[in-house]
Amino acid sequence: MRFILHLVDSGKITPEQAVEGLREHFESTPPLGKLALFSGKMTVRQVVHVLDLQVERPQERFGELAVAEGFMTEDDVQELLKRQNSMRRSVEQVLTEQGAISPEALELQKNRWRLQAG
Repeated sequence: MRFILHLVDSGKITPEQAVEGLREHFESTPPLGKLALFSGKMTVRQVVHVLDLQVERPQERFGELAVAEGFMTEDDVQELLKRQNSMRRSVEQVLTEQGAISPEALELQKNRWRLQAG
């Protein structure tokens, strides 16, 4: 995140491009319930049940509720979280795909930022 702020502060991308990049970054993350369903760890009925619980208890995460209900184990949740994280597109990737900054300029800025951060 600090690197994205550096890109904005140095004028390499606009604040609007940063916000759009962050939005797409977060939207590229598939919901845990969807992963649980498609991996066969939970049924549709179980996923809907957990989503209903989340409406009542929004401070609790999907995985926590699924474990508490006995639908998945902690290991199942950790496996799905790793898979979820691997599917997420980085903000830098999104920015280059959008054409906000070239891959070469991004690498140059990353190297400069690392040197400054020391």
